[in-house]
Amino acid sequence: MKGNLLVPVVGAGAVLIWYGLNSSYAEKPKALSAVAVAPEDKRLIPNTSAGDGKDSTVSFSQLLTAYKQELRKWQSVRDAAFKQMQQIERQARQVCREFAWNATWSIKYDSLGLRSEVIWSKNQPRSLLTSCTNYVIGVTSSPGAPKIKPPPSKGGNWMDHSWERVAISIRQLQAQVKDAKALLPDLRKKYLAARADFDSAQNHVAEMEKKIADLHAREVY
Repeated sequence: MKGNLLVPVVGAGAVLIWYGLNSSYAEKPKALSAVAVAPEDKRLIPNTSAGDGKDSTVSFSQLLTAYKQELRKWQSVRDAAFKQMQQIERQARQVCREFAWNATWSIKYDSLGLRSEVIWSKNQPRSLLTSCTNYVIGVTSSPGAPKIKPPPSKGGNWMDHSWERVAISIRQLQAQVKDAKALLPDLRKKYLAARADFDSAQNHVAEMEKKIADLHAREVY
């Protein structure tokens, strides 16, 4: 009697095991499920072909891996562009310190006008430094204009040569400002190109982050 009862019990267990195995095959993990790949994503996944204009079909896992690889690529491009922008800004600050100068001079005579003293001064206005750096990074269209009074050409009398020292110093400053100004357009061009690369890469990063987040929302990890 006991032997007869074992058969249906064992049979029922076998049926349950068979059903469980087949259920596990029937219900694939979400990451392995097939998904249609949009045309703009086909290029991200190797060995896929749309075929007859139709979307390629791959797994969610393949798509997530492709998005992550694309994200890392654009993050690298963005970071490289940002470092280049920082480097150019440092160069701009150095050049602008050579450029942003104002200078003036005056001749002070004694009571008889026989002797004179040439007094000159130069200063570096913060506003001129700011306009110079803003020009390089594309905020303004002009670096500003240093105000340097032309050098003196003579002293109080034919024996007075004190003006010559001041004239030499001012001409040197003028040459320095001119050389620095010549460097600014190239720095600006390089900075704007680096910023364009940064903005483009950042847009791609944001796009990939959104696509990855969308897959995570669908329980694909």
